[in-house]
Amino acid sequence: MSSKLLGHVWDLDLPDSTTKLILLRLADNANDETGECFPSLAYLQDKCSIKSKTTIRLALTKLQELGFILVIKRKKESGINTSNLYKLNMEKILTKTKITKNSSVKSSGSETVPLDGSETVPYGSETVPLDGSESVPRTNNSFEPIINQSISSSSEQVQTKSPKRKLEKFSNDDLTTAEWMFSQLQKLNPKIKYPNINRWANEVRLIREIDRRSHREICELFQWANRDGFWKSNILSPHKLREKWDQLEMKRQSQIQFGEVERKMSFTEKNAMQWNRPEDWEGVF
Repeated sequence: MSSKLLGHVWDLDLPDSTTKLILLRLADNANDETGECFPSLAYLQDKCSIKSKTTIRLALTKLQELGFILVIKRKKESGINTSNLYKLNMEKILTKTKITKNSSVKSSGSETVPLDGSETVPYGSETVPLDGSESVPRTNNSFEPIINQSISSSSEQVQTKSPKRKLEKFSNDDLTTAEWMFSQLQKLNPKIKYPNINRWANEVRLIREIDRRSHREICELFQWANRDGFWKSNILSPHKLREKWDQLEMKRQSQIQFGEVERKMSFTEKNAMQWNRPEDWEGVF
């Protein structure tokens, strides 16, 4: 996971929330040094809670046209296609972040910036535009055959998990933040019920406008709580994050500044945790 890239992607000005969510997922999977990752479309569809694979392909195409990613087609030695390799243009992401922060004029970002040099890709590679091929459903970064499908512009309706906004005043970035938070909870519990995402986005707006927290600060604190042995089972929504913000931030800063060793949890805290998976038991006794 590339936490370094993740923070900068949040500050980018992208065409829509779906495109930003896809780039966030790629950054979350990417290698810190090379910016490379190779998730399948099925993996992106599952982790981003997007119904249509066409929506994902369109978002990837936009990111490629804007020069934020390079798409490399890969094949096994047998000639069978495997998942594409995505190489994030780290230099452009960092540059665009600086422009967004330091300039009141938004950059169009319409030009494609090629990535540097050639690289060695497992099983052979060639740079190609996004096509209809994709990996069969699998876990991330595994190699499996691809089932060819064509992108349908008429028969398949572009849909996402996010419903249409009604009277809420939240922004697209508020909605993207809410969707990202839910994707983090899915890592802990893949069967978690999909929430009222509009309500979540509106809660993010309140944290941003009333509490004066940036999207980046919201996501960093939620990610910390999501990895803490006790808080990961208690902070399950933007509302809970807002309610416990000061308590969480004090605990996080204490660990960062003083290298505080995690205390053993009380019986009440242990009893409040989830115990359905082996990782929930690690480091408890």
